[in-house]
Amino acid sequence: MKRHYFWMIIGCVVPLLLIFLAPSFGLESPITFFLFILIMFGAHLMMFRSNDGHNHEDTN
Repeated sequence: MKRHYFWMIIGCVVPLLLIFLAPSFGLESPITFFLFILIMFGAHLMMFRSNDGHNHEDTN
C-alpha cells in the first residue's frame, strides 16, 4: 500500500508543481499550458488503465 501512495504523489503532486513552476522556465504561452494539461490528462488515463482491479497490497 505504501508504494501506491508514492505513485499517487508522483502522478498528482509533481505535475501540479510543474504547472505552477512552468512560467519560471519560460513556458508562458497559453498553447504550451493547454498542451501540458492534455499530457497530464493522458498520463492520468494511463494510470487508471494500469490500475484495473489489481490488489494493492505491497509484497515487499
